[in-house]
Amino acid sequence: MANGTQIGRAGFRLLAELRRESSGAWLRENAEAFEARVRTPFANTLERAAAGVRAEGENLAGGRQTLFRIWRDRRFRPNAPPVHAHVEGVLARPGERVGARGAVSVRLDTDGGTLRAGSFLLDARGREALRAAIVASEPRVHDLLRALKRAGAPVTATSTLERGPRRFHAWLDTPLGFLLRMQDPMATARIPKRAFSDGSAADVIVGFARATADWRAFTAAALEGVPVRGAMRRQPATARPAGPPKPTRRRARAGSGRIPGGRSSARAR
Repeated sequence: MANGTQIGRAGFRLLAELRRESSGAWLRENAEAFEARVRTPFANTLERAAAGVRAEGENLAGGRQTLFRIWRDRRFRPNAPPVHAHVEGVLARPGERVGARGAVSVRLDTDGGTLRAGSFLLDARGREALRAAIVASEPRVHDLLRALKRAGAPVTATSTLERGPRRFHAWLDTPLGFLLRMQDPMATARIPKRAFSDGSAADVIVGFARATADWRAFTAAALEGVPVRGAMRRQPATARPAGPPKPTRRRARAGSGRIPGGRSSARAR
């Protein structure tokens, strides 16, 4: 393998089987092969890309420590498959919560890779701060959008608001309206499958990080001082995610008027 970053046919075959099976049992049975042929070269790709970005003057970290877990958290989606059908990681600022501000996300699936750049994992406060910065910097934002489009990395979002955010209704019919409706506006591009096969994916990621540097800096500056969600912790391929804590029942005190584990009962008349 060139620098330990190539993902060959066997690796993509494992990804295809993972998507088809969507099974924790399959992943545990094939954990060693999946780790060796998919996750390890993918982590090496992130590490090599981060080194390339740092060589150009931007301090981003990437590698095994910035891989997202492959086991799905099903506490709020109990019917979802137990595992993701892709591997994903980020290039993020050292010491910051993974992927929250000005980061580059890399996702690998059976068809190749998807690159995204910006600030994500945002809650309502973060989205409002970013929208406020977009409105306050309209000429600058138009320049950024044009530059991203020329670089082949237009801004997209995984979800949008049909009616738009209430505070920004006056702006929804302007050229920036589409951006204000986006939940997590991200510059997006694809990495061809062959780039992972021949080991050149890291160079593609470095080029994408370079092309999106101004957009990522803008979104990160908009979020200064705004709390963001916690880091997505790395989890080994064979580990089983911890389930939600079991509810505990407290014994009600005599005469307290409370139902154990519930709300206050009606006062006796």
